[in-house]
Amino acid sequence: MKTCTRCKESKPKTSFRLNKKSNDGLSYQCNECYSKNNYFKKKSNNPPSVSSLASRIRNRITTALKSNELQKRSGTELIVGIPFNVLRMWLHKDYDFVGDEHLDHIIPISWAINIDEVEALNHYSNLRYDDPIRNVSRNNRFVLIESIECVLENHPDINLIHRILDRNKDKVVPY
Repeated sequence: MKTCTRCKESKPKTSFRLNKKSNDGLSYQCNECYSKNNYFKKKSNNPPSVSSLASRIRNRITTALKSNELQKRSGTELIVGIPFNVLRMWLHKDYDFVGDEHLDHIIPISWAINIDEVEALNHYSNLRYDDPIRNVSRNNRFVLIESIECVLENHPDINLIHRILDRNKDKVVPY
């Protein structure tokens, strides 16, 4: 038997999800409490908070740098190029948030081969919200030419962006 930290009821161990990080290998909340808690989190139609948005971007940058065995040189807000509260408005200027969006890099961050490119592809001009199904289906395989225009209009280092695009020109498609 195990006691749920949320409802305080003692339940059989089969009523708990697996969790490698806990001492006993089980979640702290029972399945019922876990499901109730996550249902309300997933149903929120509010855009992510500024701190949540900052955290998501920080994690994406860190992951990209680690995959290339690089280290971060400057703060996330400096890399993004604008304060996070302004970034939040930027992301919503052309998109009505409905609650399940992915933070998408227009030019995939996986196309970067060095730290300058990782930082350039995390500039605000290369970020947008996108439908999860459409975002996952692209899977970094291609970029639409029409999407790139926004990046080129607003990015401070257009030459670097052009070098990344030239190297991946077979993945830039017109439709």
